[in-house]
Order: sequence, then structure tokens, then C-alpha cells
Amino acid sequence: MPACGEQKARFGPAEKLLPYVECDARGVSPDPARCARAAVRRFPTWLIAGARYEGLMTLDELARASRFSPPPAAPAR
Repeated sequence: MPACGEQKARFGPAEKLLPYVECDARGVSPDPARCARAAVRRFPTWLIAGARYEGLMTLDELARASRFSPPPAAPAR
């Protein structure tokens, strides 16, 4: 599986919520010009809060980079 596909798979169904841009001109709905303007050299590339992260990342790494804080767990019934 290509790296971007593997990265998206780590999100499961939430993958559809990612701000994904296809850089490969042969891909679905590609935007290689946007990728060139952003100087994307490795896949996947994440641009988060002004920082660049290249290559596969774990969900924990992405959460730290984006300062994601999960909602509190619902109380047990």
C-alpha cells in the first residue's frame, strides 16, 4: 500500500474528514500544482500550525503535533 493510503487507513472511517490533497497527477482529483507550491517532496506530508511533517506518522504523533485533545469519555452506565 502506498504511504498515503497507509496513513489514511490509520484513521479508519474518519479518513473522509482529513484535509487530503492528492499530489499524484494520476490519482483521483489530483492537484499537483498545489503540492508543488507547498514544496511537497515526501508522502505523506502534513502541514500543521506552520510546521511540516513528512512521512508516515502514528495517530499519537499527529495528535501531539496538532495539539488534538480528545473529548472526555462518556461516563459508564
